[in-house]
Amino acid sequence: MRAPGLPVAGYRAPGGLRSGPNPVRDATGTISRGTGVTVLVTGAGGFLGGHLCRALRAAGHVTLAMGRPEGAGRRRVDTYLAMGDLPATDWLVGILRQHRPGCVYHLAGTVSAPSNEALYRINLTYALRLLDACAALVAPPRVILLGSAAEYGPPEDPLRDLHEAHPTRPVSAYGASKLAQTQYALSQYRVPVVVARAFNPIGVGMPTSGAAGRFVSQVAELANTAALDRAGGVIDTGPLHGIRDLVAAQELAGALVALAAPDVTPGRIYNLCTGVGTTMRALTEALTALAPFPVRFQPVGSDAGVDRAVGDPSRLAAAGITLNPPDLPVVLGDMLRAAGVEPRNPSP
Repeated sequence: MRAPGLPVAGYRAPGGLRSGPNPVRDATGTISRGTGVTVLVTGAGGFLGGHLCRALRAAGHVTLAMGRPEGAGRRRVDTYLAMGDLPATDWLVGILRQHRPGCVYHLAGTVSAPSNEALYRINLTYALRLLDACAALVAPPRVILLGSAAEYGPPEDPLRDLHEAHPTRPVSAYGASKLAQTQYALSQYRVPVVVARAFNPIGVGMPTSGAAGRFVSQVAELANTAALDRAGGVIDTGPLHGIRDLVAAQELAGALVALAAPDVTPGRIYNLCTGVGTTMRALTEALTALAPFPVRFQPVGSDAGVDRAVGDPSRLAAAGITLNPPDLPVVLGDMLRAAGVEPRNPSP
């Protein structure tokens, strides 16, 4: 069943955002549109932040965001609060008391930084201060904290899906910093925290740090050259045998909204995944079919060993939320258009 007003598919919202002790609910079990629930979003200017803000506003919620004065998030929300590099806990307490959000989404973070110290400052310290600020309130709001599949590290058995109880052995500073954020968040018993451990989101606005975002960017760079040379071009890649659990960013945003439901148990981690793996080769083949000029993705290096990271969606499904595998021609076609390239055989 689809929550009214949310422009996403493939998930069922079992409840609505918290709006006092007796939120107004409609026949579908979600809070009715126009109830004016205030939702605080950090990272609204980022890739997933943009999709989340659109989903929240479409559902009739009032969006409030914090970010840098020049941040892209100011165009995506109802109220935007400019702040410095990292807000102080006392300042955050004041903002929470003034605006009284029914739910807080913490999406702010980065995959890379000039140093590991800077990485931890962005990915961990900000979360610590925000959670401490929420804990200082008489009635802390629910906090949806965005985690990452990078927290798991290599699967013990790559042929089995990763469930939330799988041992965490991150192999990157990014994964370690996100795991530290998760561990601290789940230790805050005064704050109802839900950790949304996202696998591999894909969609418009995706940065080049992700394979799909990088491939689309490279196709766009080739576009001008290909317009002159109809022979097209070659894009070098790493091995393409890897299997990843891709999730359409628009659907992932809908799942984040659904996790704010009062009947979703806090204090837990939820994999935001489909349970279906897609090879990187399938991704490049879909892009090759969509590109309006000949393009060939050429892997460099051997395809030795099993490289598979697919999530187990059982806990998410038990909460009434289902994410479907992305329709690659549709999602990649939208990404190409956003990059200024009209795809061949565009999807309707």
